[in-house]
Amino acid sequence: MGLNGETIKCHLVGNSVGGHLATIIASERPDLVRSISLLNATPVWGLGLPGWNAQLPPPVFPRAIGRFLFDQIRDYDTINLYLAQAYSQRGAFDDDLVSKIRSCTEGQGGHAAFASIVWSSPSSALQRVGSFSSLLRRVSCDVLLLFGDDDDWCKPAYAKHMMKVLEERDLKVPTGSTQRYFALTNTGHCPNHEAPQAVAHALSKWFLAEDRGKGHLFIIDGETAFNEEWANIDMREVENFDDLTLSDKLMVKMLA
Repeated sequence: MGLNGETIKCHLVGNSVGGHLATIIASERPDLVRSISLLNATPVWGLGLPGWNAQLPPPVFPRAIGRFLFDQIRDYDTINLYLAQAYSQRGAFDDDLVSKIRSCTEGQGGHAAFASIVWSSPSSALQRVGSFSSLLRRVSCDVLLLFGDDDDWCKPAYAKHMMKVLEERDLKVPTGSTQRYFALTNTGHCPNHEAPQAVAHALSKWFLAEDRGKGHLFIIDGETAFNEEWANIDMREVENFDDLTLSDKLMVKMLA
């Protein structure tokens, strides 16, 4: 809200499930969002398991399952395993980060909250339109994709699918919005942590631009290198969205 009571639109940035949530907000409240920047956004959230609506406190059985799974996942070795899968560069995370993640699980009620996440259904907005792809088609603002090439969870193939969906947006009133996709080498699921200089460079230019189309906003000049602490990161704009392998197409079909 501005000083005179006027609505000021904001730029939303989300990594992983944060990108999922940013997409929901932009599709539901276009009056509040100027653009969204999706960093290896996940199209999936919430298993919707039967027997409980996920509202706390949990019943006995979900509570027991949640406690068991939560204790397994917050084990130091498991956290290390997840980080090794999420990050491209082993040097980008250390024992200190593992300890900080573990410390976040030490408070009371963590197992119940985890059970609620596991049992939660996908968002009401996603249930209403049917899929994450359908949510994307409803987004009317500018969209920036920043994806790590080495993400084994939210693969570049899905980013290409997202771009194709965004190019075919189902808008009642065309807005002339743009969508662009930049890929980052030597980067996994968390570009904001693994390639902070590259991400900051792209976002700062994106936020300040009035026109974010290819002919007006030059985020990089060709392929641009960033010297991060643990690796050299090359950023490039991706413009071919059709070069998917058969396994890529199957993966996209399952997630879309």
